[in-house]
Amino acid sequence: MKFTSKTIDGVVTEVELPDDYQPTEDMIKVFEERFGQGSNFSWLMHTPIGDVNAQNALKRASVDELKAVLAFLPEQGNKTKIKAIKAELRRRNK
Repeated sequence: MKFTSKTIDGVVTEVELPDDYQPTEDMIKVFEERFGQGSNFSWLMHTPIGDVNAQNALKRASVDELKAVLAFLPEQGNKTKIKAIKAELRRRNK
């Protein structure tokens, strides 16, 4: 899996992970450090999807960022957020 992210200040970062990778809490922290605070990935991981900041990050996020959030986000307790991200991916693939 290869993920590309752009922070609010325009810095582009790429991260490549093996396809069979299973994320851990430590890896999520490393991934966020690479993408930086204020990145779309960080907003989507830590903000409720009903929050206006998360909704804006959902619109700004690249397809890679959305896929990264889906890969790292635990399903339990995040069903609404996962559903919103999948819906955004479907809209973009039309």
